[in-house]
Amino acid sequence: MTTDAIALIGATNFELNMRSREQIKPELNNDNKNLCSSSVPFTDSLFGNDPALSKQLKDLAEAT
Repeated sequence: MTTDAIALIGATNFELNMRSREQIKPELNNDNKNLCSSSVPFTDSLFGNDPALSKQLKDLAEAT
């Protein structure tokens, strides 16, 4: 029963994160909308811990 509870919590967490991404997606620039894809993993951050991602976003912000 404990294993089932953990599986349900994990599935719920995944679903909440995906819904958060979908809510954010309309507000993003077209260049950044691919961040909301389900293929982009998430960890403690909604869009993952990829250091290259934060550098790309910083570079894009500086360019604009």
